[in-house]
Amino acid sequence: MKKRPLGPMAREALKRALAATIEQGAPSDRAITEELNRVHLEDKAERQAIRTHLTAILFSRARLAWWLKRLKIEESPACLFAAHAIITRAAPPSDVIRDWFSSEEPSPPSALAALQGENLENAGQDDLTRLECPKAYAEGLKRAFGPRFAEEMMAMRASAPPHFRVNTLKTTREGAVKALRAEDIAVRLGRLSPWSLIGSGEEDIAATAAFKNGLIEAQDEASQIAALVVDAKPGEKILDLCAGAGGKALALAAAMENKGLLIACDVSEGRLRRARQRAARAGVSNITYRLLDTQGRKWLKRQDGRFDAVILDAPCTGTGAWRRNPDARWSRQDGDLASLTARQDQLLASARRALKPGGRLIYVTCSFLREENEDRIAALLAAHPDLKQEDFRISPLIPDAIRPKAGPDLRLTPAQHGTDGFFISRLRRDSVTSQTQNM
Repeated sequence: MKKRPLGPMAREALKRALAATIEQGAPSDRAITEELNRVHLEDKAERQAIRTHLTAILFSRARLAWWLKRLKIEESPACLFAAHAIITRAAPPSDVIRDWFSSEEPSPPSALAALQGENLENAGQDDLTRLECPKAYAEGLKRAFGPRFAEEMMAMRASAPPHFRVNTLKTTREGAVKALRAEDIAVRLGRLSPWSLIGSGEEDIAATAAFKNGLIEAQDEASQIAALVVDAKPGEKILDLCAGAGGKALALAAAMENKGLLIACDVSEGRLRRARQRAARAGVSNITYRLLDTQGRKWLKRQDGRFDAVILDAPCTGTGAWRRNPDARWSRQDGDLASLTARQDQLLASARRALKPGGRLIYVTCSFLREENEDRIAALLAAHPDLKQEDFRISPLIPDAIRPKAGPDLRLTPAQHGTDGFFISRLRRDSVTSQTQNM
């Protein structure tokens, strides 16, 4: 699809958002939203064009940086944008230089013109550059994927289509499709989750009555599977330990038919605020929200043996979500991994303590790295013999299309399943638990 040319106000917003993302490490979605709010850009198509330009640059950043280095040009936001515009034939070099480099900035490198007629990929690029794979994660991703490394990395070089979960508190999947069709929105049924709908990415589903009335929620199909395998029942008491903006909690509440108690916790008041707003739109009434500040952490320590199930979608490197967050592949450093795995161990210990005897623990990450997944489960089982891992190879909770061939854990990937990358492990606490295990 040909990208829409940007006007002066839109170019300034994109320039600032790109700088915030690349130079300050700001999430691209937040950077774009802040800039659009700042400039009060009303043109809906131009707002979308800004997002499209920024996303395209982030998905090709390693290849663009390779070209700039080859031409001895600084990897600045302005030069990245110019290189992308010239290589993708969005505009001739003279127009790019005229529109992108203002008189207040240093003169644009004359070497940029040499990019005319070139392609993003070049035979001189190494595999990691071609696959847009950060060196910090290359070895871990190769271990995780084995011979499928290149295939999976290629699948993460483009945006994911929008996935939606049907809110069964308000409608059926067929009812949601009918409601969207009445607004000239076509979606297809997901093949993995019984609640899933998949859009094309061209439509603005958030503007539909179906979305505004809570019939559907944005949620990747892999995330829906994570909620599905909790096997939540009406009347149960369930803890969502890292609830974020509440996507899985909403799915669990629907499975519980608004009966029982679901406690959603997070360290961010902002995320919990969004979760409350989403719950109100979805007609959910059985969720209680807990901020894990100093008082919230004290509350959590008093919850030993209280819950039928705990779902822990742990903070992680996010390597499985690069299709939706292309800036994240460059913003994290390999030094983050040690602190993340330590935090994951702490959260798993808290989740286990909160389980009733016989209760089930679902551990989830949107990461491919074994250090955050299988290694964390192995450490948990070694420390707590009262926990037993359940085997997804024989589980009735998942469709055969995603049943693992080796190992008890469930792994979902973009290339194999068309979802975000997710790791899911399901454990159960012994019905009889020794007193010493609670210490």
